[in-house]
Amino acid sequence: MKQNNSKKSGETSKLVGVIFLALLWIILVFLLFDRGGINLKNLLVAAFSGFIIIYPLWKRYLQPLSQTRKKK
Repeated sequence: MKQNNSKKSGETSKLVGVIFLALLWIILVFLLFDRGGINLKNLLVAAFSGFIIIYPLWKRYLQPLSQTRKKK
């Protein structure tokens, strides 16, 4: 059994993980708006939770990926 430890494999798995978490966040925000309605409190909860979830993932995984692709 051969393992593939190439850089592309690691980049792809990171990207898939970020996409999965983003889709999960979108589903949870949809449920929040569906059950609680669209009001200022729910909008703020969705915005702050999105910032807390998406921004660190962007800084850690997606920003280095985009910088390495620009160098090529």
